[in-house]
Amino acid sequence: MVLSPPQVDVLALDEAGKPVAAVQVSAVENAGVADCRQLNEYLKRADETVPYAIFADLTLIRVFRVHGRQAVEELARLSTRQIAARYDPNFAAKRIFHEYLAEILSAWLRDVAYHWKSEHPPAEDTLQSIGLAQMLAGGDTRREFAQAV
Repeated sequence: MVLSPPQVDVLALDEAGKPVAAVQVSAVENAGVADCRQLNEYLKRADETVPYAIFADLTLIRVFRVHGRQAVEELARLSTRQIAARYDPNFAAKRIFHEYLAEILSAWLRDVAYHWKSEHPPAEDTLQSIGLAQMLAGGDTRREFAQAV
């Protein structure tokens, strides 16, 4: 049996196309960090070291610094609903599926990267204080690239 490599839902890239954040989402409330096993598996097998990891559920977005190849130091906790509301004002009133949550987070990270939607994207100051916003500047996100090879 051949096992497929672990995947993440979004890969955030810097201006040069280098990975800076691996994102895993869970479309449930209060999923808990224990559910981010897939994210840690991705980090262990990735070709390059990714400096940040993000695990998001319907309640919280947790941002971690990666040490070695594991997300171990939690740097920030952000409200998923507050961030998502900027990109979908009806977010809290809808049933949210996995793919949609991944798209919302991808839009947010692209907004932090080049301010396509907001002059000051949600939680940009927090991401600045931990160094992630600076790394995202001018970058992009990829959904199809989010697989360790």
